[in-house]
Order: sequence, then structure tokens, then C-alpha cells
Amino acid sequence: MGVNDHSVNGSATSHVDEAVQVIHLQWEDQTDFAAAVAETLRALFTADTAFVGSTDIRTGIRQSIVNDLLGDLDSKSSRLLRRTIERFSIVFEERRGEGEITKRSVFEGWTQGNPYAVLSRAIILGNKLGALVPLWETGILIDFFVTLPGKTQSRLIYRHSLDRLIPHLEIAAARLWRRSQPSTPERLLKRLRNSGLTAREIEIVWWLLQGKTNPEIATIIGVSVQTVKNHLGSAYPKLGVENRGAAFVQLSDLLRNP
Repeated sequence: MGVNDHSVNGSATSHVDEAVQVIHLQWEDQTDFAAAVAETLRALFTADTAFVGSTDIRTGIRQSIVNDLLGDLDSKSSRLLRRTIERFSIVFEERRGEGEITKRSVFEGWTQGNPYAVLSRAIILGNKLGALVPLWETGILIDFFVTLPGKTQSRLIYRHSLDRLIPHLEIAAARLWRRSQPSTPERLLKRLRNSGLTAREIEIVWWLLQGKTNPEIATIIGVSVQTVKNHLGSAYPKLGVENRGAAFVQLSDLLRNP
């Protein structure tokens, strides 16, 4: 499939829809996901080469998942990509702060329904079309690039099509990469804050998720069994459940599908 003419019988839209379906398959392995998405992008944009890689925003360490993009870029484009990655790193550090100004500057994209709209857009580096997708919670920056056909007259059309795909790449990649993260109290805390649970309630439901009984939880955190019961009774409605078993299922789902 190729995006050659957006005015012909909606064929381009059909091809993009096919790409979206591939992107949203229930992937379990990052390498398989990267390879499938790279092949899909290569076919969609009639490109000879596709690149998918990731960079740890905190350390700058880059991993090649499918192909090594940096080695295939001209020096000017390579410098631009490195500066862009550094920009993500700076924003990532700012995002970890507590200042309201920082939060507004990073999250203004939420108003458009896309939390990454400020930074995630299709970009062209030389003859490469691609996008950088930050997964803020895991501290990973994923890039998707294809090599455009020589002297193509459809660069803007290609770019528009990739812009349509970026939100889907963000959602699918975030789901997959977060699944690979270890289950920790800190990670669960981030998931449950928006549910309105207090820090103590979150601590208790974490131990519930580990299979601990109420007496065991009481001993671990140094409170009475009745206090544990009271906190759970308060947490259940916030989780939208009525009992311990339903809470266990709900919490497990939160960890598997952030």
C-alpha cells in the first residue's frame, strides 16, 4: 500500500486505516511491535527503509530496535535530531518538577486531546520523514522514520498522513512499553492518584494486590486491622468496585493497561 494520491477514491484514507489496525494489535513484544510498525510505515509511504529506535530521555542512551537511524542521516540532520532529543530531555526534567508553570507548559497539549501535541509532530530530516514520541512515564523517547522516495512531490501529503498516525503510535507504544515496566508501589501510586485515593489507601490496596490479608497488611504498615478495613471500605467506591475480589481484578488491570 502507498500514499500516492489523497484524492483518488479515498484510497489513502483506507491505507492509513489499515496501518492504524496494525499499530493497535495487542502486541506483547517490543521488537515485534517495532518491526511490524516499521514494515507498515515502509509500505504506507512506499519507502525503501524504515527506522524505529528508542532513547532513554534521562541518560541519552539510544537503542536501535529495527535500524540505526543516526548512521543513515546526513551530518546536518543528525545534529538536528540530537538537539531535538536533548530538548525532550530538558522538558522531561522540567516535567518532573512541581511548579504550575512547568505543568502548564508541558501539558497544554491536553486541551487538544493529545498530551504530546506540543512535541510530537511529523518532521522531515533530509530525505527522512518521521516522528518522535515521548513516553513520559517510562522516560523513553521512541522515533519512527522512513526514507522518502527520491524527488517525491508528495512530501506534504506524506507528512499529513504521518501526523494522523502519531496519536495511534503514542497510544500503542505507551501501552506496550508500560507493560514492560516492573510493578512497583510508585508506579501503582501514579495510576491511582487520579482515582482520588489517599496515600494510605494506595499503600493498603498495593498490599492487597500482593495477596496479603488484612491482618498481614495491618502488621506490615503498623495499624489496626479495623483501620485497614476502614481504608479499604473508603477505597472500593473510588475504584468503582464493591469488594476485595473486584478490587484485585481492577488493580491488576490498572497495572497491565495503564
